[in-house]
Amino acid sequence: MGLMLFLPLACVLGGLPAGVALAILSKPRRPVSLGHAGQRTVLIIVNSTLIALGLALLADWILGYGGSQMFTIWGWATFLVTACMACAEAFVAAFGIPGVLLAAIPLLFFGGPGIPWPAPWNWQSAVFRDLGPYDAVGAASDGVRNGIFFSDADPTKDLAVLAVWTLVPLLLLLALGWQGQLKSRHQRTVLPGRSEERGARLEEGARGTSSASPAVTSSATSSTTQAHHRPAVSRPPPVLAAFLVLARATAVRLLIPAAQRVHKDRPRRNDINERLDYSGAYRARR
Repeated sequence: MGLMLFLPLACVLGGLPAGVALAILSKPRRPVSLGHAGQRTVLIIVNSTLIALGLALLADWILGYGGSQMFTIWGWATFLVTACMACAEAFVAAFGIPGVLLAAIPLLFFGGPGIPWPAPWNWQSAVFRDLGPYDAVGAASDGVRNGIFFSDADPTKDLAVLAVWTLVPLLLLLALGWQGQLKSRHQRTVLPGRSEERGARLEEGARGTSSASPAVTSSATSSTTQAHHRPAVSRPPPVLAAFLVLARATAVRLLIPAAQRVHKDRPRRNDINERLDYSGAYRARR
């Protein structure tokens, strides 16, 4: 019971935030080439393996599943964390911040209740009982349970479900990288043609206005090249912008009024002088 409760939820709560953080911290958010998407895929696999290893060690230390059982837990946890990270990374890269909800609905809000609990089958509703084994969380939980307690069970179905949940978002990530690569190639082929057209227009203008000085024409060409090669203004990611807005609102609503109240309640100089005079007179009377 403890293993079925601890391992799936720990894998989901460890894989989803890791995938979201990887997508948000990557610049740009969408992969710009197949190589960029491949690098993210390698990072997903490496981080998932390390997270699953930490969870397997915790299961050995807390619950006592050591030896070959720990390697079984490590393997299935690696599959589940990879699926969670891949879904979060791909959906955030494709749809932005709403992609977090798209990854959390099937893996967390449905996957948690769909875990095959070690209890009578009629204790669970028909929706979770029928669709739970086709969810990544349900397939990994079933694989861990069969691998530890029922070694003769066939894990092919669970492995196939986890493979689908892992390969589909990775293919989406690679498709985004391929789209970005095609877009960059299109821009490289279009920009030289535009520059040649601008050069021809400048030459025609220089021929038509022969009275213009060379300094004026050179300044015009330099201004056009500077405007063409002007760097794009970088904007902060949406999460950072929301955090800055929240911090500013907190400072305006809480910190500034608190500072004003402290300044208002602070004793003035005249009050301090009166207290000193009173204490001096009291000492003189004594």
